[in-house]
Amino acid sequence: MVTLPFWLIPVIIYFVRKKQYEKSSYYDITKKPYSAMKRNKGFYGEYLTYKYLSSLEGDKRFLFNCYVPKEDGTTTEIDVILIHNSGIFVFESKNYSGWIFGTETQKTWTQTLPSGKRSHKERFFNPIMQNKTHIKYLKYFIDEKIDCTYHSIVVFSDRCTLKNIKLSSSLMMWTLFQTRMPSLLLYLNFSEIRISRGFLYYF
Repeated sequence: MVTLPFWLIPVIIYFVRKKQYEKSSYYDITKKPYSAMKRNKGFYGEYLTYKYLSSLEGDKRFLFNCYVPKEDGTTTEIDVILIHNSGIFVFESKNYSGWIFGTETQKTWTQTLPSGKRSHKERFFNPIMQNKTHIKYLKYFIDEKIDCTYHSIVVFSDRCTLKNIKLSSSLMMWTLFQTRMPSLLLYLNFSEIRISRGFLYYF
């Protein structure tokens, strides 16, 4: 039996995962090198979202880092769009760590990180409001006359803990790698077909 040197094992794992990544639709669409994707928390969060949903049944198409035009000439960037038989799913990916505080109506949320005896706080724009803006302009771009069901989904990494997040609407909020992500797949697999196969390539 051949015994591999201990240092060689992580090298083999790295190249196996790199090869798998380069066969994915995420890489095919974004062309982001594996090392760049792993170093960037935002890209890595998008890729994990894609990995979870890639096994989804039915006709589907993924779009990543889409810049949708606004009426003032600027654009709004959408992390991940999934066009599926059951509707259009707009994902806002937050690959954060620490404690997350906020409510649906607060304009800014807070990320709290341990920093010695004190905690360090970072503010970020309410992802629920952010995704509502994304869907508003996506509807306008596609054409509001087209009958589609839109779903707003905010995805947080399992490296963070959502603290006192209060929602009053029916917004779907899932935490990546936690118990609700399989529920999303189950929901999509058994949802009513609302979009034709041809619409997947409307964009």
